[in-house]
Amino acid sequence: MPTARGPPPPPRSVPDDSLFRASLHRLNDDQATDVDRRFAALAPLPTPVAPELCTRTWIPAGKLTTEHNVSEIMASLDSDSQPELWREAKPHLRDFMRIPHQGISFVCPSDHALQRFGGVQLTICDTPVTIRKYSSYDTLYYVDLQRLPADVSDPLIYDWLVARGARPILITPTQVLGELKSRARTVYFNSVKCPDALFEPTGEPLREIVFVDGEKPCFVQHRLRRYNRIKPPSLRSLPRRPSDVSDASMRSGNDGVNAARVSTVNLSSAPVRMSTSLTPTGWV
Repeated sequence: MPTARGPPPPPRSVPDDSLFRASLHRLNDDQATDVDRRFAALAPLPTPVAPELCTRTWIPAGKLTTEHNVSEIMASLDSDSQPELWREAKPHLRDFMRIPHQGISFVCPSDHALQRFGGVQLTICDTPVTIRKYSSYDTLYYVDLQRLPADVSDPLIYDWLVARGARPILITPTQVLGELKSRARTVYFNSVKCPDALFEPTGEPLREIVFVDGEKPCFVQHRLRRYNRIKPPSLRSLPRRPSDVSDASMRSGNDGVNAARVSTVNLSSAPVRMSTSLTPTGWV
């Protein structure tokens, strides 16, 4: 059962005894070479494939990955109830990873399967999910421009970024549903990491842009989420400025307190006179 902090840790898979016996046999064989011993030690792992033939594929599943560990996810993906295309490609898939709050990634070395995976629906732990369509440009760095003022044109966005030294290769609406397009913009750059020009001189990532003097800034949301932990300058709390009114009230308040203290001292130092006409019983 998931805990308040997330799902329980996944159990570790234990290799079959035959794999241990085969590797120990090679290890103790005087005739075996280091290549033989290396081959036996790596036998349980997937057959090596050239990195350029491997593509990391993505299944968006934010809530699912917070409630289930990687073993539960993989057991569900291994089910015979999954689509035929997935079942046929299973022997070629490898390196499954669970990224909490985001989704599931895996490596697909089959270009044929990769081209057909996009949009395929799977059911993982009773939750329907969809494999994201593959793109050769998935790794490009991008930023989302949110809360754009109405009079900021798309050419202005392009020119501003070029002048800063971060030339876009593509600017698109952030959301497109049918023929409807959002006001927010996504800017793609010809780089897999954040361009140097998108950092401030202080080293902080660029978090807001004022395209037109006098307008409110638009906010910059980075592909690399940790950069978004830096609060945009316009949203940071400003230091409290001293106020003449508040200073005067503080001074008048202190003066009143001081006056009361003086009055108390004067009263306590004055001689006390008692009236004998009101002397309580027992007094002389």
